[in-house]
Amino acid sequence: MLTDLKTSGPDISSRALQKNDVKLDNEEKIIKEDGLKIKTNKTIINKQTSEYDPRYSKTTSAEAFMAYMEKDAQKRAADKQERKAIADDFKKKGNYAFGVEDYENAYNYYSKAIEKIKDSCLLYTNRALTCLRLGLYSRAISDCEWAHKLNEKNLKAWLYKAKAYHKLGESDKAEECIMAAKTHHPNHKLHIQGKRLRYWTENNVEGFVLK
Repeated sequence: MLTDLKTSGPDISSRALQKNDVKLDNEEKIIKEDGLKIKTNKTIINKQTSEYDPRYSKTTSAEAFMAYMEKDAQKRAADKQERKAIADDFKKKGNYAFGVEDYENAYNYYSKAIEKIKDSCLLYTNRALTCLRLGLYSRAISDCEWAHKLNEKNLKAWLYKAKAYHKLGESDKAEECIMAAKTHHPNHKLHIQGKRLRYWTENNVEGFVLK
């Protein structure tokens, strides 16, 4: 596929780039790992646009520049709103799948939602809980860490992370997570200690409702 890119002719090179774009855009693979089927799509790496961008023109007036920036901001806001609507739909499907114990589909739906909206603690903690149910403890920890990058105080993330470390046999790290949860939520120490006792003695993760 990449042979045409070595050709010196501009027309041939352009066609080759377009062909690569289409090829990558249409590729879809299913990766099987730890018994879990995860769908993944490759994205376009070569994408060109002929749209005029006044930000990079020396002849652009201040008025034209400000008009472009306002239009661009409106476009970004509309795009984010559309992506959030799609993410909410995936989240609802994920919650339903989780509720009927279809954890593989729940995982995939939450992953699709995160692809659309990457700044939602709730999506990461929902997927982390799903990972715990699937026995994917390292992935659960990773999702909790992403949630904490968005909100260090997130209680669900600290407790799910503690549970994951406990299941991996890393008791010291599990206790560190419990202590961190108590530090960030001093008014909920009894609640947190109760979760710790339950997590340490029960096989399932309970006590939270997905939203």
